[in-house]
Amino acid sequence: MRLLDVETLQLSEFFDSSVPPYVILSHTWDKDETSFQEIRSDHSTLKGKAGFEKIKGACKIAQSDGFKYIWIDTCCIDKTSSAELSEAINSMFRWYKDAYVCYVFLSDVHTASGPKDHDSQFRLSRWFMRGWTLQELLAPRSLIFYTSFWEELGTKCDLQGLIEEITKIPSGVVEGWRPMTTYNYSIAQKMSWAASRSTTREEDRAYSLMGIFNVNMPMLYGEGRSAFRRLQEEIMKRGDDQSLFAWKLSQDQQREFGWAEPYHLTGLLAPDPCAFAESGSVISLATPDGEGFRTTNVAGGGIMLSLPLVPSPYEEETDAGLSYVALYCCDISGGHSLSRLGIQVEDFLPNFINYRVNAEILRSVEIPRPVQRQMLHFMASPGRDFDLEDRRDQRIWVDSLERKGFRIERTVPKLSLRDGNFTIHDIQQMDIRVLALRYLGEGGRSFVLFIRIRGGTVLAKPFQDVLWEDEFDRWGFLAKYDKLSSQMTERSRWYSEDSTWGVDVAIKRRLVDGERCICVCLEIIDGPRTKRQ
Repeated sequence: MRLLDVETLQLSEFFDSSVPPYVILSHTWDKDETSFQEIRSDHSTLKGKAGFEKIKGACKIAQSDGFKYIWIDTCCIDKTSSAELSEAINSMFRWYKDAYVCYVFLSDVHTASGPKDHDSQFRLSRWFMRGWTLQELLAPRSLIFYTSFWEELGTKCDLQGLIEEITKIPSGVVEGWRPMTTYNYSIAQKMSWAASRSTTREEDRAYSLMGIFNVNMPMLYGEGRSAFRRLQEEIMKRGDDQSLFAWKLSQDQQREFGWAEPYHLTGLLAPDPCAFAESGSVISLATPDGEGFRTTNVAGGGIMLSLPLVPSPYEEETDAGLSYVALYCCDISGGHSLSRLGIQVEDFLPNFINYRVNAEILRSVEIPRPVQRQMLHFMASPGRDFDLEDRRDQRIWVDSLERKGFRIERTVPKLSLRDGNFTIHDIQQMDIRVLALRYLGEGGRSFVLFIRIRGGTVLAKPFQDVLWEDEFDRWGFLAKYDKLSSQMTERSRWYSEDSTWGVDVAIKRRLVDGERCICVCLEIIDGPRTKRQ
């Protein structure tokens, strides 16, 4: 690491054990910051620049405290080198932790009086709202706040109660006597500390948290929101704290991400730290052997979970084919209840990728006894973001067979059918993947049409009738579909057991009522099956 000599303002480079005692500066960036290239040039050209005056002020304080070296991010890193920048960002938490003292320069706090007042400049300082300053608050052993005139405001130990009030971070973490281990604080809790903070670059939302979670990863500026997904994937490699999945987004937040409402399909991983804003009281529960998670190498990344599936207590959700996965974490904000938190998912199908739906919902669930666990394979995050324009005209139109004496007697999941022809809207984000339609006709004729819907692709095939009782295990029934999935095509034909009649199915693209639809066209074949058929 490079350190700045507080007397000569010259840079020196040190490695590992040769690093001398040093202090470190924490601040928010403003205009006219002094760069690595400028600090190595003629200092006379820097006079009057706010960034250079800040450096001289910090060096003066360090010198008065008896230190020879200081580290300042603006001038001690050559940001023109991507390799050096990546190394510095991955090392920054350790550098702040190893510093003897951290000086916090608050450029928007101009008086040292009354920091605890309700509307004090200290409370409103943007230093408490920036992403990078979170680790700069938590990592150092000793930290002193200063005004814009380098007047001392107090140490973080002196102000720990006020800092907890401002940041919602427990004072034990701020003071450093309670380590940030998963045993003490869950992933969700630590994410909540960053939920309301902002960074100039979107990727820094993730990069600024690497030290908090003790992970390292390469910097890929330009990757956007994928940086936060990579961060969560690295976190998963270091433990099985399922509070990582205990997040939610309001409908307004979902719209900001371009998500559809209310049943947008998403993965288990959050798109941004803001999703953990209400997770500050979510604690992790011990995970029994065999019920943790493991990552897989499916396209886009996958997560295997063995967890209880809990039926929804709400009829409208049950009818829509929705249930809950009970995570090994709970919310203690409402008291001392240890009821596990559940996220809403589609009905379970083995060997298929599962998605979370309705990211607005994260609620405590009661697990029925005996516990029924299922192995679920979730996407870590969606393969791509769907927007409303993509889905505006994506519908399924199912042909009528009333002219042939057939009617739809039942659907799984349950749908409200007004007539023989019906339309399913928004297939890109719909809350079901498998639709089973039972057709009944004259003379005891019957068959079941299975329709597979996934990401805009529609396949279908008729099969032998299945008898459904009024009450049955819908999960078990739809699981049987897994054996038939390999037979799904865009065009298929089925004949009755006595070969006296059959059904022809074709998937076509047509205009229906002036709008583009994917049509499931059915035709009854009367007469015996021929050899050519």
